[in-house]
Amino acid sequence: MIIMLFNFPASSFSLEKDFSETENLMEDIKIINLLNNLDLRSEQAEFIVSKAQEIKRIRDSSKEKARSLSPEVAETCKTIKEEVFGKKVFIDDETAKNFHKTKEDIETMQKEVSERIDYIAKSVEQQLEPFQLNALDNYTPCIIPRISKGRIGQADSSEGLVKALERVKKMPEVRYEEHKAHLAEKLTERIKKHYPPQEGLNEAQIKSRLLKTFEDVRDMEDVEFELNKEDIAKGFEETSLPKKKEMSRAAKIKKFLLSENIIPILKERLD
Repeated sequence: MIIMLFNFPASSFSLEKDFSETENLMEDIKIINLLNNLDLRSEQAEFIVSKAQEIKRIRDSSKEKARSLSPEVAETCKTIKEEVFGKKVFIDDETAKNFHKTKEDIETMQKEVSERIDYIAKSVEQQLEPFQLNALDNYTPCIIPRISKGRIGQADSSEGLVKALERVKKMPEVRYEEHKAHLAEKLTERIKKHYPPQEGLNEAQIKSRLLKTFEDVRDMEDVEFELNKEDIAKGFEETSLPKKKEMSRAAKIKKFLLSENIIPILKERLD
């Protein structure tokens, strides 16, 4: 029993550590996939390394300041808890003043850090050439690289639907009638996996529109379908699915080109 008690936290910590290392590796891969498409010159790489290091210093400094404020925040919150626990409707002026002052200090610090990072991201953007900016704009963060129409990123989201429509088109009539509802169900489940739960997809509506699309496809001549299948899939996505939020150029620069992870990657490339 004692051995189990001592071993359990260690194994739990090991799992957390392994997961953290995996996440780190995945971030590295996303950065490298982007860099492979940017074709940075040495001076651009050096500039990005210097700016990523500057942001690391800014973030480390802000974390240190936040840590120094932490005991003060905890003490103030403890006092407020005691007062509201005692069913006080009005908090003492001094306690309220301390809370608002500390909150204001933290918000001011966050605003200053955010503004400095925005300024640095803009300076990196100005160092990139038009073809690099275009590559950055079209980059979809990915682990498995795939080039599609000059872009590097995950497979085109409509590709899976195109393949499903091809399958539906080729099915014999009896088999189609037996399996169309199941196919629409499976496709809806696959679509759900690409959206966060808060998107609130209307599953019944998606299934209904898939079945309508299946019927339209089966009514088409083979040549007409071959010429229009990609447009049909994209049209379905545009009319039936919520728009996914795309990362802005500035957000991509901050997340990938100014990440702490990029520093050793670019240094190794420069060496």
